[in-house]
Amino acid sequence: MLLEAAGRGIFARFSEEKEAAKDRSLRERRTVVSVAGNYQKDLDQPLSTIEAGTMQITSLAVDEKHIYFSSGSNDILKVYDKNGRLIASKNYVGGGRNALCLDEQTLYTISSDKKVLLLNKSDLAPKGELTDDRIKEPLGVDDSFIYTGFQGYKIGIYDKESRAFIRTVGHHVSDIIAVCPDGRNVYSADSSFIQVTDQKGNITANMPSGGVVCSMALDQRCVYVSLYDGRIRIIDKISGANIREISAGHGGLSAIAVDDQRIYYGSVRSGIRVFSKR
Repeated sequence: MLLEAAGRGIFARFSEEKEAAKDRSLRERRTVVSVAGNYQKDLDQPLSTIEAGTMQITSLAVDEKHIYFSSGSNDILKVYDKNGRLIASKNYVGGGRNALCLDEQTLYTISSDKKVLLLNKSDLAPKGELTDDRIKEPLGVDDSFIYTGFQGYKIGIYDKESRAFIRTVGHHVSDIIAVCPDGRNVYSADSSFIQVTDQKGNITANMPSGGVVCSMALDQRCVYVSLYDGRIRIIDKISGANIREISAGHGGLSAIAVDDQRIYYGSVRSGIRVFSKR
Protein backbone atom coordinates (compact mmCIF):
# COMPACT_ATOMS: atom_id res chain seq x y z
CA MET A 1 0.00 0.00 0.00
CA LEU A 2 2.70 2.44 1.03
CA LEU A 3 4.73 1.45 -2.04
CA GLU A 4 1.65 1.91 -4.26
CA ALA A 5 0.94 5.36 -2.77
CA ALA A 6 4.57 6.35 -3.18
CA GLY A 7 4.51 5.09 -6.76
CA ARG A 8 1.37 7.08 -7.52
CA GLY A 9 2.97 10.18 -6.02
CA ILE A 10 6.13 9.75 -8.12
CA PHE A 11 4.01 9.15 -11.25
CA ALA A 12 1.89 12.26 -10.54
CA ARG A 13 5.03 14.42 -10.09
CA PHE A 14 6.52 12.93 -13.29
CA SER A 15 3.30 13.71 -15.23
CA GLU A 16 3.25 17.29 -13.89
CA GLU A 17 6.91 17.79 -14.82
CA LYS A 18 6.28 16.31 -18.28
CA GLU A 19 3.32 18.66 -18.87
CA ALA A 20 5.35 21.64 -17.62
CA ALA A 21 8.19 20.69 -19.97
CA LYS A 22 5.70 20.52 -22.87
CA ASP A 23 4.36 23.97 -21.98
CA ARG A 24 7.90 25.38 -21.81
CA SER A 25 8.69 23.81 -25.18
CA LEU A 26 5.58 25.35 -26.76
CA ARG A 27 6.41 28.78 -25.33
CA GLU A 28 9.96 28.49 -26.63
CA ARG A 29 8.70 27.58 -30.13
CA ARG A 30 6.50 30.69 -30.13
CA THR A 31 9.23 33.04 -28.96
CA VAL A 32 11.81 34.90 -30.99
CA VAL A 33 15.10 34.17 -29.26
CA SER A 34 17.84 36.79 -29.62
CA VAL A 35 21.43 35.61 -29.63
CA ALA A 36 24.81 37.21 -30.34
CA GLY A 37 25.21 39.73 -33.16
CA ASN A 38 21.54 40.71 -33.63
CA TYR A 39 20.86 37.27 -35.06
CA GLN A 40 17.42 35.85 -34.37
CA LYS A 41 16.05 32.34 -34.68
CA ASP A 42 12.31 32.34 -35.28
CA LEU A 43 10.31 29.15 -34.78
CA ASP A 44 6.86 30.73 -35.16
CA GLN A 45 4.09 28.95 -37.03
CA PRO A 46 3.09 30.43 -40.41
CA LEU A 47 0.37 33.07 -40.62
CA SER A 48 -1.44 30.85 -43.12
CA THR A 49 -0.92 27.96 -45.52
CA ILE A 50 -2.18 27.65 -49.10
CA GLU A 51 -2.72 24.00 -49.95
CA ALA A 52 -1.14 22.80 -53.20
CA GLY A 53 -1.64 19.05 -52.90
CA THR A 54 1.51 16.98 -53.22
CA MET A 55 2.97 19.10 -56.02
CA GLN A 56 6.67 19.89 -55.94
CA ILE A 57 6.72 23.70 -56.10
CA THR A 58 9.83 24.53 -58.09
CA SER A 59 9.23 28.24 -58.81
CA LEU A 60 7.28 30.91 -56.93
CA ALA A 61 6.48 34.59 -57.56
CA VAL A 62 4.08 37.15 -56.06
CA ASP A 63 2.66 40.56 -56.87
CA GLU A 64 0.24 42.81 -54.98
CA LYS A 65 -2.78 40.53 -55.45
CA HIS A 66 -1.67 37.10 -56.60
CA ILE A 67 0.65 34.16 -55.99
CA TYR A 68 2.09 32.38 -59.02
CA PHE A 69 3.81 29.02 -58.82
CA SER A 70 4.94 26.30 -61.15
CA SER A 71 5.88 22.67 -60.78
CA GLY A 72 8.45 21.32 -63.20
CA SER A 73 7.67 17.77 -62.15
CA ASN A 74 3.89 18.18 -62.64
CA ASP A 75 4.13 20.41 -65.74
CA ILE A 76 1.65 22.95 -64.41
CA LEU A 77 1.49 26.69 -63.68
CA LYS A 78 -1.09 27.98 -61.16
CA VAL A 79 -2.28 31.38 -59.98
CA TYR A 80 -3.98 31.93 -56.61
CA ASP A 81 -5.24 35.05 -54.92
CA LYS A 82 -3.72 35.76 -51.51
CA ASN A 83 -6.69 34.19 -49.76
CA GLY A 84 -5.82 30.85 -51.37
CA ARG A 85 -8.51 30.86 -54.09
CA LEU A 86 -7.44 29.34 -57.42
CA ILE A 87 -7.64 31.96 -60.21
CA ALA A 88 -6.01 30.24 -63.19
CA SER A 89 -4.18 27.08 -64.15
CA LYS A 90 -2.17 26.23 -67.25
CA ASN A 91 -0.55 22.99 -68.34
CA TYR A 92 2.89 23.52 -69.78
CA VAL A 93 6.23 21.76 -69.84
CA GLY A 94 8.22 23.91 -67.45
CA GLY A 95 11.92 24.32 -67.10
CA GLY A 96 12.51 23.60 -63.45
CA ARG A 97 13.74 25.54 -60.44
CA ASN A 98 13.44 29.31 -59.90
CA ALA A 99 12.30 29.81 -63.49
CA LEU A 100 9.36 32.14 -62.86
CA CYS A 101 9.31 35.94 -62.43
CA LEU A 102 7.08 38.95 -63.03
CA ASP A 103 6.84 42.57 -64.03
CA GLU A 104 3.69 44.73 -64.13
CA GLN A 105 2.15 43.09 -67.20
CA THR A 106 4.09 39.94 -67.97
CA LEU A 107 4.94 36.59 -66.42
CA TYR A 108 8.28 35.10 -67.54
CA THR A 109 9.12 31.43 -67.32
CA ILE A 110 11.55 28.95 -68.90
CA SER A 111 10.27 25.99 -70.90
CA SER A 112 11.87 22.56 -70.88
CA ASP A 113 13.53 23.34 -74.23
CA LYS A 114 15.19 26.39 -72.61
CA LYS A 115 13.11 29.15 -74.16
CA VAL A 116 12.05 32.11 -72.05
CA LEU A 117 8.27 32.26 -72.46
CA LEU A 118 6.41 35.57 -72.01
CA LEU A 119 2.79 35.19 -70.81
CA ASN A 120 0.07 37.72 -70.04
CA LYS A 121 -0.40 37.84 -66.27
CA SER A 122 -4.15 38.29 -66.63
CA ASP A 123 -4.95 35.09 -68.57
CA LEU A 124 -1.57 33.29 -69.02
CA ALA A 125 -1.89 33.69 -72.80
CA PRO A 126 1.44 33.60 -74.70
CA LYS A 127 2.82 36.94 -75.88
CA GLY A 128 6.31 36.08 -77.08
CA GLU A 129 9.50 34.15 -76.38
CA LEU A 130 13.26 34.51 -76.14
CA THR A 131 15.32 31.76 -77.75
CA ASP A 132 19.02 31.13 -77.14
CA ASP A 133 20.62 27.68 -76.86
CA ARG A 134 22.89 28.98 -74.09
CA ILE A 135 20.01 29.82 -71.71
CA LYS A 136 19.60 27.85 -68.49
CA GLU A 137 17.44 28.24 -65.41
CA PRO A 138 17.14 30.31 -63.20
CA LEU A 139 15.40 33.49 -64.38
CA GLY A 140 15.03 37.11 -63.21
CA VAL A 141 13.81 40.46 -64.57
CA ASP A 142 14.03 44.15 -63.74
CA ASP A 143 12.69 47.22 -65.58
CA SER A 144 15.11 46.91 -68.50
CA PHE A 145 16.59 43.43 -68.68
CA ILE A 146 15.97 39.69 -68.53
CA TYR A 147 18.56 37.67 -66.60
CA THR A 148 19.09 33.93 -67.06
CA GLY A 149 21.48 31.21 -66.11
CA PHE A 150 24.11 30.84 -68.84
CA GLN A 151 26.91 28.59 -70.01
CA GLY A 152 30.07 28.63 -67.90
CA TYR A 153 28.28 29.27 -64.57
CA LYS A 154 27.53 32.87 -65.58
CA ILE A 155 24.45 35.09 -65.89
CA GLY A 156 23.20 36.07 -69.33
CA ILE A 157 21.62 39.52 -69.74
CA TYR A 158 19.07 40.27 -72.49
CA ASP A 159 17.31 43.47 -73.46
CA LYS A 160 13.64 43.26 -72.48
CA GLU A 161 12.29 45.09 -75.51
CA SER A 162 14.40 43.64 -78.35
CA ARG A 163 15.28 40.40 -76.46
CA ALA A 164 18.80 40.76 -77.85
CA PHE A 165 21.73 39.28 -75.93
CA ILE A 166 23.84 41.99 -74.25
CA ARG A 167 26.55 40.37 -72.13
CA THR A 168 27.31 37.99 -69.29
CA VAL A 169 28.17 38.94 -65.71
CA GLY A 170 29.31 37.09 -62.60
CA HIS A 171 31.12 33.81 -62.33
CA HIS A 172 30.29 30.90 -60.04
CA VAL A 173 32.11 27.62 -59.54
CA SER A 174 28.95 25.51 -59.85
CA ASP A 175 25.44 25.75 -61.28
CA ILE A 176 23.55 28.95 -60.50
CA ILE A 177 20.43 28.18 -58.45
CA ALA A 178 18.78 31.62 -58.32
CA VAL A 179 19.23 35.09 -59.84
CA CYS A 180 17.58 38.26 -58.47
CA PRO A 181 18.23 41.77 -59.86
CA ASP A 182 17.21 44.84 -57.86
CA GLY A 183 17.92 47.60 -60.40
CA ARG A 184 21.37 48.36 -58.98
CA ASN A 185 22.97 44.96 -58.48
CA VAL A 186 22.43 41.37 -59.52
CA TYR A 187 22.33 38.79 -56.72
CA SER A 188 23.00 35.22 -57.78
CA ALA A 189 23.37 32.07 -55.74
CA ASP A 190 24.94 28.68 -56.31
CA SER A 191 24.46 25.93 -53.75
CA SER A 192 26.85 27.50 -51.22
CA PHE A 193 27.51 31.19 -52.00
CA ILE A 194 25.60 34.37 -52.83
CA GLN A 195 27.42 36.60 -55.30
CA VAL A 196 26.70 40.31 -55.83
CA THR A 197 27.55 41.87 -59.20
CA ASP A 198 27.11 45.54 -60.12
CA GLN A 199 25.68 46.76 -63.42
CA LYS A 200 29.18 47.08 -64.89
CA GLY A 201 29.84 43.41 -64.25
CA ASN A 202 32.14 43.85 -61.24
CA ILE A 203 31.76 41.21 -58.53
CA THR A 204 31.42 43.23 -55.33
CA ALA A 205 30.67 40.49 -52.77
CA ASN A 206 30.69 36.73 -52.20
CA MET A 207 28.70 35.74 -49.11
CA PRO A 208 28.42 32.24 -47.64
CA SER A 209 24.82 31.09 -47.83
CA GLY A 210 24.89 29.18 -44.53
CA GLY A 211 23.52 26.01 -46.11
CA VAL A 212 22.50 24.43 -49.40
CA VAL A 213 20.54 27.05 -51.36
CA CYS A 214 17.18 26.16 -52.92
CA SER A 215 15.84 29.62 -53.78
CA MET A 216 16.32 33.36 -53.16
CA ALA A 217 14.28 36.59 -53.14
CA LEU A 218 14.98 40.28 -52.49
CA ASP A 219 13.38 43.41 -51.16
CA GLN A 220 14.93 46.86 -50.74
CA ARG A 221 16.77 45.95 -47.55
CA CYS A 222 17.23 42.18 -47.37
CA VAL A 223 18.10 38.96 -49.16
CA TYR A 224 15.84 35.99 -48.34
CA VAL A 225 17.36 32.55 -48.88
CA SER A 226 15.53 29.24 -48.55
CA LEU A 227 17.80 26.34 -47.65
CA TYR A 228 17.53 22.60 -48.20
CA ASP A 229 17.20 21.91 -44.46
CA GLY A 230 13.95 23.92 -44.26
CA ARG A 231 15.36 27.21 -42.95
CA ILE A 232 14.88 30.70 -44.35
CA ARG A 233 17.83 33.03 -43.75
CA ILE A 234 17.25 36.79 -43.91
CA ILE A 235 20.45 38.68 -44.69
CA ASP A 236 21.09 42.44 -44.62
CA LYS A 237 22.07 43.62 -48.11
CA ILE A 238 24.55 46.25 -46.95
CA SER A 239 26.39 44.52 -44.11
CA GLY A 240 25.86 40.88 -45.12
CA ALA A 241 24.83 40.18 -41.51
CA ASN A 242 22.30 37.45 -40.75
CA ILE A 243 19.29 39.33 -39.34
CA ARG A 244 16.85 36.53 -38.71
CA GLU A 245 16.21 32.86 -39.34
CA ILE A 246 12.88 31.07 -39.75
CA SER A 247 12.33 27.36 -39.45
CA ALA A 248 9.94 27.19 -42.39
CA GLY A 249 9.50 23.60 -43.48
CA HIS A 250 10.43 19.96 -43.42
CA GLY A 251 13.47 20.23 -45.67
CA GLY A 252 13.95 19.28 -49.30
CA LEU A 253 13.61 21.48 -52.36
CA SER A 254 11.72 24.73 -51.83
CA ALA A 255 10.93 28.05 -53.52
CA ILE A 256 10.62 31.51 -51.96
CA ALA A 257 9.08 34.90 -52.82
CA VAL A 258 8.36 38.10 -50.87
CA ASP A 259 6.03 41.08 -51.00
CA ASP A 260 6.02 44.20 -48.82
CA GLN A 261 4.93 42.43 -45.65
CA ARG A 262 5.15 38.68 -46.11
CA ILE A 263 7.40 35.78 -47.05
CA TYR A 264 5.98 32.96 -49.19
CA TYR A 265 7.66 29.57 -48.89
CA GLY A 266 6.65 26.70 -51.16
CA SER A 267 7.65 23.07 -50.73
CA VAL A 268 6.40 19.63 -51.67
CA ARG A 269 5.05 18.65 -48.25
CA SER A 270 3.50 21.81 -46.85
CA GLY A 271 2.00 23.79 -49.74
CA ILE A 272 2.79 27.51 -49.63
CA ARG A 273 3.44 28.69 -46.08
CA VAL A 274 3.09 32.43 -45.43
CA PHE A 275 5.27 34.12 -42.78
CA SER A 276 5.43 37.69 -41.55
CA LYS A 277 8.56 39.66 -42.38
CA ARG A 278 8.53 41.15 -38.89
